[in-house]
Amino acid sequence: MALLKPPTCVFLFRDAGETLSLLPVLRQLRASTLCNVRGVVTGYGTAPVSVLSEPGVTSFAALGIGSPALAQRNCTLSAEAVDHFLDETRPTVLVTGLVSAVQQQLACATRDSGTAMVVGYDDGLGTALEASSWPVQALRAQSVDELWTVADAISALLVPFSTPAQRVLTVGSPALESWPDEVSTAGPDAIASVRVSAFGVASSTPALLYFGGYGAGYEQSVRTFAIAAAKLQRRTDPLDPPPVAVAFSRHPGPNITTDFERRAFAAEGVTVSFVENVSAALLAAAANLTVSQDSTASDQSLFVGTPSVFCIGAGSPPPANLGVSTGLIPVVDTPNLFERAYERARRSLFHVSADELTELGVPTGAVDRMTDRIRDWLRRWRAGTSTLAVAPMR
Repeated sequence: MALLKPPTCVFLFRDAGETLSLLPVLRQLRASTLCNVRGVVTGYGTAPVSVLSEPGVTSFAALGIGSPALAQRNCTLSAEAVDHFLDETRPTVLVTGLVSAVQQQLACATRDSGTAMVVGYDDGLGTALEASSWPVQALRAQSVDELWTVADAISALLVPFSTPAQRVLTVGSPALESWPDEVSTAGPDAIASVRVSAFGVASSTPALLYFGGYGAGYEQSVRTFAIAAAKLQRRTDPLDPPPVAVAFSRHPGPNITTDFERRAFAAEGVTVSFVENVSAALLAAAANLTVSQDSTASDQSLFVGTPSVFCIGAGSPPPANLGVSTGLIPVVDTPNLFERAYERARRSLFHVSADELTELGVPTGAVDRMTDRIRDWLRRWRAGTSTLAVAPMR
């Protein structure tokens, strides 16, 4: 009797958020003997280049797939390229992010093959369904068998756009959980060392950390923050709080420089440290307040007890984010409003409590929950009973 080939679980990455959340799941599955595990990076996104050094992870380019047009999130592959992807990877399970049209295209093609389970993972706390490259019509078209989300409130938004045959499951976020784990492992001495090296200050001086980004409105966000930071650094009245220290952490995506940010801070006379090759989790823990346009790093900062602010361009719509809707992350679009948000954070002693985080409704144990879900389906596949009606989440 011919031996049954081992199943293959394929992870499809484009951007940093989904990559950093799904990598721990990939690693845990790889450590088992239940299946082969592969990761594929589409390219042209913000997935860290370092992910390609992971065993079993490759790129579209290495598979002979791709086009510069894929730099646009709404571009797709030719039919021949789709067939080539399926021939090269042969997924039994495909787990993909929801940030590009090519991911949706490959999810549909994999599902249409009739032999694989397809999972779409929404890795962030964003609540704007139409902001995704996967429109709600794609969900109605049943591009995936299961939709995984970070929090119950986001699952509730997706359920009306799913079909009865789909499952929308709250699984949590490995990325959100990884930061507290990393900070705890590092310990207070390491955090104090990062604070001195990154900000150049002791504990008595407030330290502000801006997490870099990209895209529409980003430059205006940086300029607004730079103006506010300059004002906070020039405080001389003895009755005012102490001046602040400022550091900038570049977005980890490929081909992203700090040329613009250096000019913007210099134009306002801000004294700023540009930090490279330092863990974002440790930087956030060392800071008193983190700032971004709408980075997932702001969400993650909350989970190490550091408050965060979304600084956007004047007149821009606020980020549709669960942290915003629950009031945990204030949104500002002028330097004066940023200063007010800073003062509120200072009065709260620059701290986010565990009780406040419960309002987000993010469950713990995400890696085990996601891995167990995949293993459950693979065991059924091995037993020849691989129906998508797998047991409900526990």
